[in-house]
Amino acid sequence: MRLLDAGKVSSMLEHTITLEEVPSALEKLSQRHVKGKIVAKIK
Repeated sequence: MRLLDAGKVSSMLEHTITLEEVPSALEKLSQRHVKGKIVAKIK
């Protein structure tokens, strides 16, 4: 986290999604339509 805060590394976060959106996100991942990571918000 210190490296991220210092700007020495960057996160490749593309989207934050809900649990219900996971199936469509997996489809996008399988079709290579995503450049970064997708994070599912569970809470």
